[in-house]
Amino acid sequence: MTTPDLKALIDALRLVAIRATFLKLAIEGKDPWDELKARAEEVDETIAAALKSAPDAALSSAPSHDDGSR
Repeated sequence: MTTPDLKALIDALRLVAIRATFLKLAIEGKDPWDELKARAEEVDETIAAALKSAPDAALSSAPSHDDGSR
């Protein structure tokens, strides 16, 4: 998996987390904006920690899909 693929996956996971939180808050009758901001910060911190703990070698050794035709 390439770095752009990982970034796209992370963005998709962020959207899922935000939508799930919004739905939960709607069901509970809470104000979503303060809760969503806190949840988004928590998700970003979790992702940043996961990326820091991932070995750089694993990301750099991912197969490239560049066929050199540029």
